[in-house]
Amino acid sequence: MSMAHGMKKKHEKYWDNVDNINLMLYVAVVLDPRWKMHYVKWAINDQYDSVKAAKLHDMVMNTLTTLYKHYASLQSQNVPNISEILI
Repeated sequence: MSMAHGMKKKHEKYWDNVDNINLMLYVAVVLDPRWKMHYVKWAINDQYDSVKAAKLHDMVMNTLTTLYKHYASLQSQNVPNISEILI
């Protein structure tokens, strides 16, 4: 019983409060070609009530968008101009 209580406390600490969840766990699942976003959305909806699920889904999408924009800005800095290539 004490082990179950300890496990419940850890679950609540790491997974119950959506503001404390490491969003990179969900980003890793989205980037895995076997699962993608539809699995993350299903898992979030399965584990949380609709209000928390919507908030967490928005947080994951915002994180993905931010990561993509950062990646795109880095890529645009590394692409040489056509005039630099021809000279």
